[in-house]
Amino acid sequence: MGRIEIVFMVIALFWQEFEAWQGALPPSVTSTARELEQPSGAGRAVQLDLATPGRLVQVTIWESGDVDLIMGDLSTGEILANEHREVTTRIGLRGLLGDVSEAIS
Repeated sequence: MGRIEIVFMVIALFWQEFEAWQGALPPSVTSTARELEQPSGAGRAVQLDLATPGRLVQVTIWESGDVDLIMGDLSTGEILANEHREVTTRIGLRGLLGDVSEAIS
């Protein structure tokens, strides 16, 4: 039962952290975040898209705490990262967002 309470919080925690994190991004970075439509029986998810002059990044966070991160280089077409993680706390979300900031710098 405690796990259910934690996973529902991951999406809410993301929205709380996102605004401050987004405001600290360099002006050359465009970012959008949106809650994905839920097919019947599927859990909630948020998708974060970022673009810089040289990179594209997409992060998907599910209410289960599962996270997928994909980053590509626009000049070469190379996939620089294709990772799966699990995030269940505010500290984990801050770490994820920090890693994304560093990767696009």
